[in-house]
Amino acid sequence: MRLTDKLLKSLSATGKRYEIADGLGLSVRVSPAGLVTFQFRYRFRGNPCRHDLGTYPLTTLAEARERHFAARKLLDEGLDPMAIREQADREEQSAWTVDDLIDDFLKRKIARDRKRPEFARYLLKTNVAKALGKRKVKDVSTREIVGVLEKIVDRGAPVLANRTASICKQMFGFAVQKGLRSDNPCAVITRSSVGGREQPRTQYLSYQELWSLWQALDSSSIANPFKIAIKILIVTGQRRGELMLAQWSEIDLPQKVWTIPASRSKNGRPHIVPLSTLAVGLFVQLRECSAGKRFLFPSPAIAKVEQPCDIRALNHVLSRLNDSANLKNCSPHVLRHTFSTLVSELGVPLHVIEKVLNHSLGGMLAVYNHQDFLPERKVALQAWGDRIATLTKAESNSEVETLARLWSAREVSVESLTA
Repeated sequence: MRLTDKLLKSLSATGKRYEIADGLGLSVRVSPAGLVTFQFRYRFRGNPCRHDLGTYPLTTLAEARERHFAARKLLDEGLDPMAIREQADREEQSAWTVDDLIDDFLKRKIARDRKRPEFARYLLKTNVAKALGKRKVKDVSTREIVGVLEKIVDRGAPVLANRTASICKQMFGFAVQKGLRSDNPCAVITRSSVGGREQPRTQYLSYQELWSLWQALDSSSIANPFKIAIKILIVTGQRRGELMLAQWSEIDLPQKVWTIPASRSKNGRPHIVPLSTLAVGLFVQLRECSAGKRFLFPSPAIAKVEQPCDIRALNHVLSRLNDSANLKNCSPHVLRHTFSTLVSELGVPLHVIEKVLNHSLGGMLAVYNHQDFLPERKVALQAWGDRIATLTKAESNSEVETLARLWSAREVSVESLTA
């Protein structure tokens, strides 16, 4: 009897199991309770086998015939359809989830290639894992990833969306290399399709804004170590991560030197930061806050091994100060822009400023000039420290305006300021 939809709809429970054959091994099995199951009965290497193809009506008759044909084709090729199905089920159960991929990617790739893996971990754990963590890596689609990125853009963080897209593209490329899937679902995702093209960050603070920020720090309820940290960034021009992860063994106050090791330096080379009188005073204040600790900014979390504080803490501090200091989107990177811009007004040559910022010199300078310009950096940082000390002693806006006009109008040089 050939199976038809009309026949299948008419099947009912009889209290006993029975079967109705269709042909070429295809049949349906009706349970005592009336459950209708498509099945393929066949012999493999002389042994009788039964391969279930789905239950009716969730599986249609047309779908059952397609599965029956595929199973017969496997049998014709000398393969056991039921064994193939069981293997596929095992692989599905053991297939990696996105959570598994994130953990492996962070361990084997990010931890090995990046000196500071915290940001990559934050992007993947916060934005990707929460949305796609339980999905199978092989099943994740481009549309799903774009959905995650669009939510980041919608909350007003297009640059963060671009960073997340970039790390996702790297991670799924890693998955392809491991054989977890055959393609990268992020391959067609670009910045223009996510957060848009990014403009170079050119924001920097004026002397008036620097004074306002310093005043806001002094009057705020923010913990003293973080107040001092912001001031140190202003005075030294260094990166937030190089400061927040620093250890006291790197600070030599008698010699007025802060040595950033190659392991934490962005360009992979040790970096010496001469400390001005103002900077030394700030580090002395900081040492009183973290006496006996390994790190300048130890994490408050209880752990067996002392850990440094999260480097994003300074972003939160500045975010709190934006309103009270009448600033807009001030960040640690804006402080570096400020340092570079205003120190140049002191007459400090660009290549010396670049060395202070620990940037690699470009062009022919990078090829032929291997000077570290340490004496020039020392003079520049002392001159800048003296200027900030003068600025922060101002008692009113009008006094700050007078200083700013004086400094911008006068022909100045590092030599004249330090003579």
